[in-house]
Amino acid sequence: MAALMTNLRETVSLDEAARRRWDVLVVGAGPAGALAARQLAKGGASVLLVDQARFPRFKVCGGCLNASALASLTACGLGDVPQQCDAPTLQRLLLGCGRSVATLALPAGAALSRTALDAALVREAIRAGAAFLPECTVRLGACDTNGRQCTLRRRADAARVHARVVVAASGVGGPLLNNEPPFSLHVRPDARIGAGAVLQGADDGYAIGSIYMACDRGGYVGLTRIEDNRLNVAAALDPQCVRQAGDVGAAIRSILEASPFPTPVGLDSARWRGTPPLTCRRRPVAAERVFLIGDATGYVEPFTGEGMA
Repeated sequence: MAALMTNLRETVSLDEAARRRWDVLVVGAGPAGALAARQLAKGGASVLLVDQARFPRFKVCGGCLNASALASLTACGLGDVPQQCDAPTLQRLLLGCGRSVATLALPAGAALSRTALDAALVREAIRAGAAFLPECTVRLGACDTNGRQCTLRRRADAARVHARVVVAASGVGGPLLNNEPPFSLHVRPDARIGAGAVLQGADDGYAIGSIYMACDRGGYVGLTRIEDNRLNVAAALDPQCVRQAGDVGAAIRSILEASPFPTPVGLDSARWRGTPPLTCRRRPVAAERVFLIGDATGYVEPFTGEGMA
């Protein structure tokens, strides 16, 4: 596991990327983008996979893969990835509201952080022949008869890259498609915002193999043990709830305190990360030589915590 979590360095420089003509430029190295890059490379395409972050990196996520998602990985020949990442098997969902708890059996899933999963899938894409360029932003450019020009920026440098097709896997509200006709993002007026952190405590009443879901009027908080026995915490919160509580951490604490579940060790010192409003859709999902996949097309809150499914 330690080897899987070491820094993922670029496999191509910005200058080298600019000198080549690519079949596909994949923007965003989350599950959708990394898996698409891997499958395209295995099919013989020349693929450049870019992401604005340095890897491995944290992402707000419920940290759970359901049985269907595991079957999809298996169908791609990657069914052993969760096991390689030491992902615990998920077997039950505990739904808590007020003082009541409902326990539901789940088809076997896996608890795995985006930090671990995304890094593992990027490694698989590289192994299949895709080139990887992290810490790089992309701006769409004009089309020509053979593809699309894009401007890539990495630190203080910039270069123009040509690809026959661009696959946008830049996530919820990703900046790639902002102010880019004909794409428009439609956010529900009552959309919640996401927040998440990973806590170190191991002895606070949260068992491996279960998803704990605390529900309240202001939103819900999901907790589960992930691959290194840390506690993944992810929440969907009404903005008004956050304003009334004072901040994200206080809002999450208030929901947990109103639930039958214990307050986790380390909650007050957690480093919370947020997301844009969650419930949204982007239209159209394709334009000239650009295709949207994954959460770039839109997002519906995964109430069970299985956000990667």
